[in-house]
Amino acid sequence: MYIVDLGDKYKYCERYRDPLTNKRKITSVTLAKNTKQAQHQAQMLLQAKIAKIMSQVKHIETIPDITL
Repeated sequence: MYIVDLGDKYKYCERYRDPLTNKRKITSVTLAKNTKQAQHQAQMLLQAKIAKIMSQVKHIETIPDITL
């Protein structure tokens, strides 16, 4: 996780690898403070966001291939 200072706010970003395309992608959340508590909260939010994205990818992978 890395932090980008936006002036009065902070953007917390996390990189992850998309299993479908095998490319690295970035997800982020924006919070008002840059404290240890805010960093922990941002880490939890980012992990939940990435887990949601990964669960959608697994749903797409379960769709059978259709040939015409």
